[in-house]
Amino acid sequence: MSQVTRRLILTGAAAASVVSAAQAQENRNPGPPPPMPSFAGQTILVAGATGRTGKHIVAMLLANGAKVRGFSRNIDQAKKDVPKVEWLKADVKDVASLKGIAKGCDRVVFAIGSNSFRDPSKKPDLVDSAGVIALASEAKAAKAKQYVLISSIGVTDPAVQTATGFAAVMRYKLDGEKGLAASGVPYTVIRPCGLWDRPGEIGRAHV
Repeated sequence: MSQVTRRLILTGAAAASVVSAAQAQENRNPGPPPPMPSFAGQTILVAGATGRTGKHIVAMLLANGAKVRGFSRNIDQAKKDVPKVEWLKADVKDVASLKGIAKGCDRVVFAIGSNSFRDPSKKPDLVDSAGVIALASEAKAAKAKQYVLISSIGVTDPAVQTATGFAAVMRYKLDGEKGLAASGVPYTVIRPCGLWDRPGEIGRAHV
C-alpha cells in the first residue's frame, strides 16, 4: 500500500468519524420540539390528569388554550392537586361511571397505567384493557376528533402473549390498543420506552 493510498484511507476514516460524531451529537440534541398547536375553544378529556405524566399534559393543554376535563374518585383532592380543570367523579375501573364522561369533548387523552403494586385495585385487565376500551366507546359516542393513548414499547413482543406476572401488563396494553383501533374513533398510540422525572437528555445512552 502506497503512502498516498494510506493517507487517503486515514483521511476518509477521520472524516467519517467526524460525521458520525456530529450525527450522534445531533441525535442527543435534537433541538426544541415543534410548537404546540392552539387548542382554543376545544375541550379535552385527560384520563389520569393527576398522574405524573397527566399533570404535564394538562399544563401543556391549558397553556395552548384548551379547556381540560378530568375525572377522579376523589374530586376534592384532585382539585387541590390539579386546579383549573373541570372535575367529574368517575373511576376508570368502573365502566358504568364513565357513561357520558366524554360528552362535549373534542379529544381524549388516556394517560393512566395500571399499578397494582401501589393500588391492588388497579389491575391491568381493568385499566390497560377494559378501561381503555370503555373510554374509546365514550369518545366514539361523543364524536371526538382524536383519542391519544399512552401505551408502552414492547407490547408486540411475541413473548408478551404468554407472559405472567408483571410482564403480562404488556398483553393487556396490547388488548387495549386493539380495542381502541376497533372502536372507530380516530386515534394515536404512543409507545414510550420509559418515562422519567428528570430533565431531557439525562440517562440517555451516548454513542
